[in-house]
Amino acid sequence: MEVSQAVSFLRHPKTQQTPLAERLRFLRAKGLTEETIAEALRQTDLAPPPAAASRWWPLALGGAALAGGAAFALRAAPPFPSPALPAAPPPAPRGEEAGATREAQLRELAELSALAMERQTRLEAEVRAQAAAAARGAAAAAAQQEVLAEVVGALGAVRREQEAAREAEEALVGRLRRAVAEEVERAVKAAWGARGGGEEEEERLWREGVEVEEGGRGERAAEGLVEVVEVAARQEVEQEETAEETAEEVPEDGARREKGDGERREEAGGDGERQKAAGEGEEAETRLAAAVEEVGQAWKEKEEADKARLSGREAEASDGRHDKESEAATLSAKQEGERSTSVGTGGGARLPAAEGEGAASMARRKEERGQLARISGRGEVEALAADDELWAAVREEWATPPPPRRAKPKGAAGLAEVVAMVEAGQEALLPHTARVDDSPVGGGGSGRRGGKRPAKPWERKYATPTEA
Repeated sequence: MEVSQAVSFLRHPKTQQTPLAERLRFLRAKGLTEETIAEALRQTDLAPPPAAASRWWPLALGGAALAGGAAFALRAAPPFPSPALPAAPPPAPRGEEAGATREAQLRELAELSALAMERQTRLEAEVRAQAAAAARGAAAAAAQQEVLAEVVGALGAVRREQEAAREAEEALVGRLRRAVAEEVERAVKAAWGARGGGEEEEERLWREGVEVEEGGRGERAAEGLVEVVEVAARQEVEQEETAEETAEEVPEDGARREKGDGERREEAGGDGERQKAAGEGEEAETRLAAAVEEVGQAWKEKEEADKARLSGREAEASDGRHDKESEAATLSAKQEGERSTSVGTGGGARLPAAEGEGAASMARRKEERGQLARISGRGEVEALAADDELWAAVREEWATPPPPRRAKPKGAAGLAEVVAMVEAGQEALLPHTARVDDSPVGGGGSGRRGGKRPAKPWERKYATPTEA
């Protein structure tokens, strides 16, 4: 086993850089025998080659020659004085040397002891400082716990006081509500008795009282609150006077004095509580009265806003009616003017039915254009200008004189000509509803040359895509 370990050590790549002598020294230090090392060297082919037979006689001859030459030189040289050397100190006795060594060891031991004591002292100081810091931390933690407990207790007390105050306020508000309701009922009953009404009158007055209470328009509710406050104030004054009179009485003996002191303390505590409750009641009553006034003011503002909104709507409706009436008057005036123009130019005899129908159609178109103008946001001036252009085109068409009359033909040709004239007259009478001939260009049917007549200005403007 040892041989294999030595072989692996000698063949290891990391040990190849180390000289063989050092590796062998390491193996001997590990306790391997020479036989084991020799076997390992033999297995690894690292055994040194056997030393060749050395020739000793040349070396011996050379040494003898050197020795003879040296002896001859020493004999032939003159003698020379040796330099003076200082005398060596006498050897110290062994006892003194041992004492000096012992003293040096003792001094070194004393120094080491001093260093050890200094370190021990420093460690003890650090330990004491750490213990003091830990004690201070524990004391601070205990103080924090105490403060936290006090804060928790104070918060609990404050919360309990708040709960008690809230309960007292709720109870006071409930009493005030009941008092207000009773006061309203009493006022309603008083008013009902003064009027001498029956059950219906009582019910109506009760509703008014409820509305007064809820809507904020109740002067009687406010008066009732004032009376309640005055009664509470009078009761407080009477209680204070009674407490002062009791405090001014002087007892005769010690037992009575102690009893009187206890009673006065109880009465003073009760008076303080009553005064506190009365103060809270006055504050709640003040808030209630302010709320009643605010609700009444809001109700009045709402009524005024409703009245203003209603009056605004009525004004808008009246303005709309006025606009419609003015438009109708303008339209009728335009129709009368067109009729007079037609009669003056001689077109009245030719267009008796077309005038009314055209005016009605123009009125409808004007109304539609006015609506479109209002919807699209255009001004009324543009709509009226467009209507004026349309009326000008109609007036120009109506002012055209009719063709001269011819003698009535006879026979079939005359009948066909009469039919053509009638159709032409119908187209002239109804220009905006004129029949469009579907025959090809140059064909008959309408009696006009070219098939279709030219479109009028209003027909071009209002023509549908198929007609255009």
